[in-house]
Amino acid sequence: MGDSIYGPDRGRSQKRGTHISHHNEWTEADGARAGAIGVVRDRVRAIGHSERAWPVRRITVASDRLLYRLTRGRWTTTSVSRIPSLTLLVTRSNGDRAVVPLQYVSIDSSIYVLGTNWGQPKHPLWTGWLLRNSDCAINVNGRERNCAAVHIEDAAREEIWQRVLHISPYYGQCQDRAHRELRIFRLDPRD
Repeated sequence: MGDSIYGPDRGRSQKRGTHISHHNEWTEADGARAGAIGVVRDRVRAIGHSERAWPVRRITVASDRLLYRLTRGRWTTTSVSRIPSLTLLVTRSNGDRAVVPLQYVSIDSSIYVLGTNWGQPKHPLWTGWLLRNSDCAINVNGRERNCAAVHIEDAAREEIWQRVLHISPYYGQCQDRAHRELRIFRLDPRD
């Protein structure tokens, strides 16, 4: 659809020669038409839906943290599959900095992250850290920006939630599995 303030809107633009959906919606037909990239994308998304996949999830997160250090944020395991992803740099409760690889959704040139925790019942730790201290940084394709995380609640949350579901029904499946309302944050650039 175009470039966001964070660079090319990788997951939303239609790639020439493939039939990738315009709004990050992904179907089996898209996967078949997109070849190997479609297969990788399907597998990455499927990880969040399997109860037995926790070792793969842990390895994926650890790999993304290592790739972040080695490539200065230019590569992640999910970026290969064209799922829009970023690395969140957030301050933990003890004051240490945490590196958290996440998928994101771009709406009206703003970046939104959702606390899916792979559909688990508890909120991910990073969402609690952002509630305590909204100062954070993100790295998208090797480009780092300081941000303020804005927790989206009430009517504003419902509006954004509907748009998120339109872009990626995956988040609705995560919320259903988790039996809790997913926390949503908009990451506003400070610089």
